[in-house]
Amino acid sequence: MKISESKHVLDVPSFDKVNFKQVITLVSIYITTQDRIIDNKELQIIYNYNSNWQELQNEINNIFSDSPDKIPFEKLIKELANAPIEIIHEAYQLFLEVIYSDGYYDKDEKEIIKKIRQEIHIDQAEFLQLENKIANNIKLYGEKEDKWSDSLKIGFYSFMEKHSPQKENKFSQKKKEILLNGSKFVKKIKEISEYAHYDLTLAEQTMEKSSNRISSLLDNLSSNVNKLQNAKRKDEDLNLFIDTLQKIVEENAIEQLEENIEVLNKKRRSVDYFTISFLGRTKAGKSTLHSIITKEGDDAIGVGKVRTTRFNRVYNWDNLRIIDTPGIGAPNGQSDVDIAASIVDESDLICYVVTNDAIQETEFSFLAEIKKKNKPVLILLNVKENIENERRRALFLKDPLKWKNRTDNKTIQGHIDRINEYMTKYYSNNFYKVIPVMLLAAKISENESDELTKKLLYKASNIDEFLTNLKESVFDNGHLRKSQNIIDGSNVRLNSIHESFNEQQETISTIIKKLIEERESFLKFLDSSNPKYRKRLIGLVDTQLFKLKKLAKDFAINNYELNQRDAEIRWKKELKNSEHQEVLDDKIKYEFESIQNDIKNRLEESLDNFQIFFNNISFNLETKSTFNSRTTTQIIGSLIGVGGAFAFLVSNPVGWGITALGSVITLAARLFKSKEKKIMEAQKKVEESLLKGIDELEKQYKNAIDEKLNEMIKSYKENIGSNMGDLIDNASEINK
Repeated sequence: MKISESKHVLDVPSFDKVNFKQVITLVSIYITTQDRIIDNKELQIIYNYNSNWQELQNEINNIFSDSPDKIPFEKLIKELANAPIEIIHEAYQLFLEVIYSDGYYDKDEKEIIKKIRQEIHIDQAEFLQLENKIANNIKLYGEKEDKWSDSLKIGFYSFMEKHSPQKENKFSQKKKEILLNGSKFVKKIKEISEYAHYDLTLAEQTMEKSSNRISSLLDNLSSNVNKLQNAKRKDEDLNLFIDTLQKIVEENAIEQLEENIEVLNKKRRSVDYFTISFLGRTKAGKSTLHSIITKEGDDAIGVGKVRTTRFNRVYNWDNLRIIDTPGIGAPNGQSDVDIAASIVDESDLICYVVTNDAIQETEFSFLAEIKKKNKPVLILLNVKENIENERRRALFLKDPLKWKNRTDNKTIQGHIDRINEYMTKYYSNNFYKVIPVMLLAAKISENESDELTKKLLYKASNIDEFLTNLKESVFDNGHLRKSQNIIDGSNVRLNSIHESFNEQQETISTIIKKLIEERESFLKFLDSSNPKYRKRLIGLVDTQLFKLKKLAKDFAINNYELNQRDAEIRWKKELKNSEHQEVLDDKIKYEFESIQNDIKNRLEESLDNFQIFFNNISFNLETKSTFNSRTTTQIIGSLIGVGGAFAFLVSNPVGWGITALGSVITLAARLFKSKEKKIMEAQKKVEESLLKGIDELEKQYKNAIDEKLNEMIKSYKENIGSNMGDLIDNASEINK
């Protein structure tokens, strides 16, 4: 196979096993990236399979760094599909060995195998047989010789330690070395794993119950909402609100179910190990630390010096599973934070690396997430000092631990105090330890040829204190830490779900309360405004009819001598010319429109109050669906204008009082009175006759106003009660 470095041209001669081996190697590299963790066990298997893997170093690094120049996965698979059956079997064996090397078959690894099998066919029975064979031959732990003398030595050193006058002595140290570095430490890790399986079973059962309750919640929610929507007619916008609220709860519930599964998957992946994760900002020294621990240098996991920012890196040290994360605060830093956070759930202990030259509060704010998940933390303070210059190094080696023990103005205690301050703020408990180290000294010691200088540099690094503390923590508290991770860690997840739904329920309750408040406030406004509106309308009638009454008086004075027919014609003409009725009608119509606008503004104010409230409350549901100010108005329904135009129920006032006019004049003519008195009486009779009609007209106007105003207010109240009431009822049903 020829791989061009500028363009990837796959040219694989038929039956060329060597060339197919390169294709299989690159496909295997793709498989290692599926769970976003590069494990040195996986890589060791791949590199053992292809001893010439260095020829593919650029291609491997392109895959790890997701370079645009990487060979596409699909292209590799299509090429491999042309291989003979024995090569295909060989490929599947390697793929499965890589997948099962850490003892856990991740769902994303299953997905990539599914894609491979769609292109490269293999008999199902053969595949399962191969899978079972590999799964049953997993070797998770490196073996150390179980010397009978270890137990004897431990017993001897324990006896001598007990009877020694010194608390800290060589016997205690010797016993510690045997416990932490021999077969008993391997046995301890296995014991921790065995107990962890029981804890995981309990966590799985509890998580399953939680998931079933969430599923039941979704079923009940959907069923009840459907019943509500079928039971009575609702406005389209009201239904939209209910549907949106239902969708929000469902999305949140599904997210919680998925997170449950993800958390359990992470705990399944790490159940057979005690997992320690190295976290910290970029260039804090995490990768240097891991190369020092594994004694494998910069290429400890076989990816060269290329920083694979997309992945966490896993390696094994004395049967501990170590995860090295990308630095927090690197380029594309948020992605790095996400990658680092992704391993918190599967970590039994967090080793947080900081440096004395840049202890920043932002580094420690990340620990708030670790605190929420109740993870134990070990702080590694990497003290940086320039000892690469030979003269400075020679001076340094005269007192190798001076940097740690000094009490002058260059003491490291100030850095430790600052760490304690930030830990109190973000981690808020005392279950952590700060260990100072000088990683550069340990790193330089690896390449030092002079044995004395090598030992002094390593001693100066103080790395043994860190490693001893790490292993002691595992040996003494491993069962507790592992249970804390699996059981307490799962409980944190369940509590989070519980709190999330409680917050949703409380939020919906608050919304319902606010809706009720705004509804009652609006109804109270209508009730209190009704008398004011009536007063304004009646005032218009009184003012206009006062003018009409004056017109009637003037008409009586000037037209008392007219006969019935002429009086009717002239009165009709007077009314028409004066336009009293038209003016009154227009004023009443305008006033009703003004009242409707007043109610409309008050309604919109009420809705805006709810909108502002809704936007400001903590609606703890992750969703893009929210009210906007205009669609909120629609929720209540189309209320504006329900009063309609003012439709008069009064009779036309033209002719009122005229029927009595003739009899008044006839009576006056027969009486023997003075002419002046007769005229005054005739005028008075005409005026009274007309005013009587106007009074009747006034009564009918006012009755019509009362009827129409009450009808309009009632219509508003019914619409508000119905529409907002439906909203409250439906939200209450969802709340249940």
